[in-house]
Amino acid sequence: MQDRLDHLERDLSMLQRQVYRGSAPQTASAGSTAVDAELRMDRLEAQMRELTGRVEDAVNGVDQLRRRLEQINSDIDLR
Repeated sequence: MQDRLDHLERDLSMLQRQVYRGSAPQTASAGSTAVDAELRMDRLEAQMRELTGRVEDAVNGVDQLRRRLEQINSDIDLR
């Protein structure tokens, strides 16, 4: 998952450099580049939402396990 995030960050940095410099890849027209950038941003945002959801699910699972372990420990202490 960390590799995917690193890759997304590199892609986003490259895209930002192209947009803020006003440069475009040499083989693409300006309109096509803008559309490609928008599509790429949409994909990146969707991937980030998916990864955020996965992280939240993992955190919730860890919290549930922590509560369960605390309950088990408390039950053992009472015996």
